[in-house]
Amino acid sequence: MKKIPDFTNFEIETVQNTINERFDKEMEIQMGDAEIRLNPHSTDMTMCPIMLWKEDGCQFVIIKQGPHSYRPQFFYKVTDEYGTGVSEYADMADCIIALLQTQADHHSQRKGDFPA
Repeated sequence: MKKIPDFTNFEIETVQNTINERFDKEMEIQMGDAEIRLNPHSTDMTMCPIMLWKEDGCQFVIIKQGPHSYRPQFFYKVTDEYGTGVSEYADMADCIIALLQTQADHHSQRKGDFPA
């Protein structure tokens, strides 16, 4: 099974600093690995590093798919997984900002703060 290299210190710091600023507190990031099917038309699985954190009932995940390839997702329950509409980001800063903005918009829609 193929293994993607771990997140770099720069990638981790980029996410940590951004989420700390967004939520106005020190956030705890958990690191892990997950078997991911990178190609939806293949049964091959790849071991990918992931970053996870939780806030206000929402779980956030960033999957590292390659040296400069990130897939962001968030969910409230396992059955309601959301992304940003972009399948892959080449820049971690773009990835985390898009993830947080998409989730904030979704959260506002859920609360009825603005229409869908």
